Amino acid sequence: MVAPVVGIPWSEENAAWFERLGAGADFRLQMNTGAVLTFTFERRERVRRSDTGIFRQVTPGLILVLLGETDAEGFPTAERTLILARYPVEQELARGGELVSAFALPPLEPSPTPLPTATPIPLPFAGLHVELIRVTYGNGQLTTYLRLYNGGSQTMRITPDDITLTLGYTENPVGAALPAEGMPPFDLLPGQEAEVTLVWGWDGAPYGKLIAIDYLFGFTLPPRDH
Repeated sequence: MVAPVVGIPWSEENAAWFERLGAGADFRLQMNTGAVLTFTFERRERVRRSDTGIFRQVTPGLILVLLGETDAEGFPTAERTLILARYPVEQELARGGELVSAFALPPLEPSPTPLPTATPIPLPFAGLHVELIRVTYGNGQLTTYLRLYNGGSQTMRITPDDITLTLGYTENPVGAALPAEGMPPFDLLPGQEAEVTLVWGWDGAPYGKLIAIDYLFGFTLPPRDH
């Protein structure tokens, strides 16, 4: 065990629960071996979705991630909330072959909804790094060049729905998000990188928003000299 990652679906109640957590909160997690481990609240952070370094497995602990938060326009937010908890080594003292652990939370105000159940789930794109290399355009077409690198330990399945483009006439345009329909799905192995070239239809709109997995790239197309 190094640092289990636990996903909590976003809702107003769950977001409020994340905000109420603080010093003194403990988390009890049952592993698939049957052992029950206790983790102690350390800190809360807001990090960019593109920042996957927080998931590096370097020290024992627990990471709670609030998944699925969107902005007023329905797009994934640029940041997400994490709770980081440390692993107290003193719980390694065993009694009768079982780990000694406790579970406690600081007093919370009564809530009409039950607190979320923390269920470990895999993060399919943990460790993925995406770069927008360049954008070219002309003759009714816009071409994007991406570099994807799988820095995680699991094979990642990349599909056309994972990369979308929105064009418009204002910065951060709002409108239909077009999937990369011409791209065949492919698997990206651990430690593997891929350069993806995508050609989109272009109607002359000067602003674009490209979302590749959890990465958001905004760009402005300068006018061409005639």
